Amino acid sequence: MRSRSFFLALAAAAMLVGLGAPAHAGGLTLQDLINNDPTGTDFTLSNGVVINVNNVSYNPTSGGTATTPTAAQVAVSTTSLISGGNTYAGLQFSSGWQSVGAGSFMDAAITFNVTVLTPGVKLSDIHAFANLATVGTGVATMSEVVRQLDNPPPTVVASTILTTSNQAFNSMLAGGPYTSINITKDLNLSTYAAGDVANTSIIQQLLSFQGVVPEPSSMALLGIGVTGLLAFRRFFKKTSVA
Repeated sequence: MRSRSFFLALAAAAMLVGLGAPAHAGGLTLQDLINNDPTGTDFTLSNGVVINVNNVSYNPTSGGTATTPTAAQVAVSTTSLISGGNTYAGLQFSSGWQSVGAGSFMDAAITFNVTVLTPGVKLSDIHAFANLATVGTGVATMSEVVRQLDNPPPTVVASTILTTSNQAFNSMLAGGPYTSINITKDLNLSTYAAGDVANTSIIQQLLSFQGVVPEPSSMALLGIGVTGLLAFRRFFKKTSVA
């Protein structure tokens, strides 16, 4: 009896730990998202909210010895973050954007729409991040403009410019919450002298939602986990008494 309780507790505890693991979309690239238009691409985020990403565009330009990834070289996955008391979930774009040496530059604009598909849930806040880095006199910035699409015409509800000293940005969506928004990111990397470097490899677009409730499956796993932990405690209590 004690052995069975012990293994049940271990299994339940493992399931409880698994509740905190974020979901990741494997194998997708920015080119895949572009190819899926106009229908768009659905993502199930770590909080259970389903979003559709559509109207995707990617416009890179460069000069000198800058490295400009193609859309097929930009990996897309889901990610999550807790910041400023808010839980955010959204997308991460990963690649190798870089400008090196004298007279080089790289500009890459990423534009896309996000629509919430989960009933009763709306977008309320955004979190933008880019791991911008420079060496020498290099300059790295990323601007972001967010427009609401619920009420025509589209209007700006959040905007920022990220730099190497200010890599993250949190903001409520003015006048929100919203079901659909448009996001435009513009990455700029410039280098002016030999030895200069400006680069980034991770760009995140995270979202906070109103109306999110725990999924029934998550609540069930939580109950199993608590039951398992109680059985685990009883097992060791009996063992210590014995």
